[in-house]
Amino acid sequence: MGLAGAASNAAIGAAAERAALMAQKAALKKGKSPEQQKVIDFFYDDSTGGCLSKKSSKMTVAEYKNMLQSKMQSMNLYQRGLARLGLDESQVREVSPFMLHSFIFASEGKDDIVRYKYNENEVISSQYSITWVFFSTMQMFTYTMIFDMMSDNTWETTHEYFYTDICSITTEADTKERIKSEMAGCLKKKENITRYHTVENYFTIRVANDAHKMYFTNSQQIQNSINGAKQLIRDKKYSM
Repeated sequence: MGLAGAASNAAIGAAAERAALMAQKAALKKGKSPEQQKVIDFFYDDSTGGCLSKKSSKMTVAEYKNMLQSKMQSMNLYQRGLARLGLDESQVREVSPFMLHSFIFASEGKDDIVRYKYNENEVISSQYSITWVFFSTMQMFTYTMIFDMMSDNTWETTHEYFYTDICSITTEADTKERIKSEMAGCLKKKENITRYHTVENYFTIRVANDAHKMYFTNSQQIQNSINGAKQLIRDKKYSM
């Protein structure tokens, strides 16, 4: 096969992929709120259409992050977590509670779609995880909420552990290489390839027969909180 034939096949394949993405996008938008439709447009517009296609979203990355932040604040997850755990704030003052949060790149729901977008050395996605970690005199508690910005889907979990039952607390970082291939130009005949990485950090609590993994975005403040939790557990295990 000559170069012309290869280019033609690539263009046909790109057109078929683009059509499939447009169909997926249209299906996702059915019955969704205006805000959710705007998010769907945001994550799909780079992958569909050509020079004559109408862009249905002008949302920037900064605007998407502001929308996500507003949704987080509206949920009041600190108080929601305490309520789900059946706790009063006065019961969890052993050390200051802390929050872990991060974009995630694999859905908690089997049939859910996670879209992600590469932007200036940063990868953002359509699902987000938030965990609050609380400490009482005898126990450690976690409340996690994962929510989807393209739908109303959420996943909530609570866990509680006696300090004496905790075997270890660990942190992990998984880095995955991703290759993004797009056909560029009005006729979609030129292939552009972008190579980037997604990094998922995990904070894991292990007990005898179980392990609970939570997502977080790494920072010095988070590391200090995690190190403080490790030290508290050491102190509690040896004093009880």
